[in-house]
Amino acid sequence: MDITTIFSTASLAMKIYRMHYLKNALPGDCEVLPILKSTQDSFIRKSYYGGATDYYKKYGENLHYYDVNSLYPFAQSGPMPFECLGYRERIESFDTFFGFVEAIVIIPDTVMKPMLPYKVGGGRTIFPTGR
Repeated sequence: MDITTIFSTASLAMKIYRMHYLKNALPGDCEVLPILKSTQDSFIRKSYYGGATDYYKKYGENLHYYDVNSLYPFAQSGPMPFECLGYRERIESFDTFFGFVEAIVIIPDTVMKPMLPYKVGGGRTIFPTGR
């Protein structure tokens, strides 16, 4: 690869991705990239909320602290569904399912710290209980 034709690390990363990891590209072809239809893109974007942070003041001894950095690029290195294979009213098993789902979820009021985000008016994100 001639790196003198590349102007940024982002364009270098995209070129490497297209040449070595994109499954439907032809050998030596750097231009093939699957693009979602606008309806699919808007459906999937409804599930993106950004990072959520909480702070809890706790006390402990002999603890180990762990943090996850760059989880987004790691997730992007795996398979990603981009073809619409159809719509289903019910999915009986998620054992072999791979894709995006719009679902009605019920979070019991007994859950102390709900983790499922929900957008309300003005784009504000909350983590409610209930339906």
